[in-house]
Amino acid sequence: MRKIEGMIMTDSIEDLLLEAYSETHKMLKDSELCSVVNDGLLISYGPPIPEPDLLLLSFQGGGADQVVQKEWPKKLLYVDSPYRFGKTLEELCRVTGLYTSLKTSTMAFPALFPQGPTKEAGRWEKGLGPYSVWRHHSVDWVERLTKVIKPKVVIVFGDRASRVFDIRWDKIERFHSQNHQTFGVSTFQGAPAVFCHHLSQGFVKSEARKCFEYAQRLVSERS
Repeated sequence: MRKIEGMIMTDSIEDLLLEAYSETHKMLKDSELCSVVNDGLLISYGPPIPEPDLLLLSFQGGGADQVVQKEWPKKLLYVDSPYRFGKTLEELCRVTGLYTSLKTSTMAFPALFPQGPTKEAGRWEKGLGPYSVWRHHSVDWVERLTKVIKPKVVIVFGDRASRVFDIRWDKIERFHSQNHQTFGVSTFQGAPAVFCHHLSQGFVKSEARKCFEYAQRLVSERS
């Protein structure tokens, strides 16, 4: 066991995440699989935390930095982020009482470890060959990690993430002018889950706030 940012780590969580990094980097040695990883690779947005308040799941990192991540970050990348998603996430957590949870008790994964620009998202979601291999590898690892991490609540951002994780939502709400799903509840690998529209795309802030308020209630109830 070891301590990370004041928390005692259980070996199983840390070891499993280390294994995810190791197995993913082995795939980069395959020329065909490596050929589609052109915008970097990201496995975890932060360090492993046992039973965190929040687990955030998105579809894919945009790859602006094009970095191939070799180890997990020392702190959650969404905190003090220069990008719109992170800034909006911090704002929503502040107004819904989740900011301390965000800074000290949150993990986050992409559904696809290889990063890519939005214009290539369809290829990563539905493509065959190496795209399919990466998709199944990444989704399988996120599901395995979630079971061990045991978050109090999972927030799933956007339709693409929902589809690749094959989540079936209840209590669905939509923003009727665009007919986009804005809310839904379900479970993911044994943890309660709530749907939120992706925060770096066009969305209604009041609808996103509703998702975070729901998540905050679950965190309070399960603490």
